[in-house]
Amino acid sequence: MASVVGNNPNSNDIIPRSSSVDSAIFDGGEDSPDDIFYGEEESFDELNEDNQQNGRCKALVPRLIRYGSKRVAIIQFSPKVVYGRCPEAKKIGEKHCLTFKFVKNETKLIRNILEGHGFREVHPSSSEFNIMWTGGGMKPFTLRSLNPFQRVNHFPRSYEMTRKDRLYKNVQKMQQEKGIKNFNFIPTTFLLPYEFEDFSAAFQREKGIWIIKPVASSQGKGIFLINHPD
Repeated sequence: MASVVGNNPNSNDIIPRSSSVDSAIFDGGEDSPDDIFYGEEESFDELNEDNQQNGRCKALVPRLIRYGSKRVAIIQFSPKVVYGRCPEAKKIGEKHCLTFKFVKNETKLIRNILEGHGFREVHPSSSEFNIMWTGGGMKPFTLRSLNPFQRVNHFPRSYEMTRKDRLYKNVQKMQQEKGIKNFNFIPTTFLLPYEFEDFSAAFQREKGIWIIKPVASSQGKGIFLINHPD
């Protein structure tokens, strides 16, 4: 099964712009993030002031901020630490013993970025971690068992956005409910083989090059171009 995608003149960029590791939010719930990570002797303001005074790497050092009326510790990750440009970025992870683990997954880039920010890797079976990076979806009981200071890289039913067929169907549903003009940001798409007749008719109206993508693949695997419906 594959989704066929054509050109959309109203879409300037159909590729989502996102970072593999942009930020991780550690929410202490009822407890203060100060108490969880930093102890009573340190405050958000003091740590932020330290970061601001760090002229060479202030843009890279993890920062701690308030989020609305709630105090939340936020660590902003930067890929620049992979090149050793900001050794100070290790301060928070090392000082406060932050940890991560991989489960059924091996991602060298993610490991390098986390270690570059002072995180220490623990065994996949360990329950003492701050970040768990998995290669697939997570069971509901696993999500319910997480502590307030633990974060994962997947959320329930994330495949509704990450699988091309499900994303297409969800956008199509919203087009029907809210109007195409409000959801006209993806190219003309057909799900094969189920919509082959519709695709053939569309091709006759707008001949050209079309792109075929597997519905559940990544990294450019299985993608090819066609200029005829057969």
